[in-house]
Amino acid sequence: MIQAKITVQWRIAQKNTLTPTKIICRDVDECRVNFDGRQSQGKNLSYFWDFGNRQTLEKSNPASYLFTTGNHVISLTVSRWEQKHTAYFAVQVIPKVLKEAKITIPKQEKSEQKTFSSFEMPQKTFPLMYHFLYSGLILFLFSILSIVILRQRNLL
Repeated sequence: MIQAKITVQWRIAQKNTLTPTKIICRDVDECRVNFDGRQSQGKNLSYFWDFGNRQTLEKSNPASYLFTTGNHVISLTVSRWEQKHTAYFAVQVIPKVLKEAKITIPKQEKSEQKTFSSFEMPQKTFPLMYHFLYSGLILFLFSILSIVILRQRNLL
């Protein structure tokens, strides 16, 4: 009988979590992990690692592997002749938390402070922003049209 077993050679930081089947890396954009399949049961095994992103490897102990933000599922299949067994391991990389910034938005009568994350914008700024984008687009299209007309008349 054969059995695949994935272990991790990894130092765990205080903010990270390691269980027998999952690693959670917090407040980082990348997480480097070194997997090990040498504790799989059976003799003369063939190893096949699949890192879930079209990268595969046929070693018992792959070099450290770099994961970016998101959820990743890694599989190790060990085989000998007609027998096969696959084990799975999850890596979750949670990015750094965005810090909030205080922005003062003046009102007609008084000033008030509001807090927005970097993904939010006050709704009052959108119409003005679209106005500038629309004006720039019209100017760009007018310039292109002028160039085309001048080239057709051999003036440019």
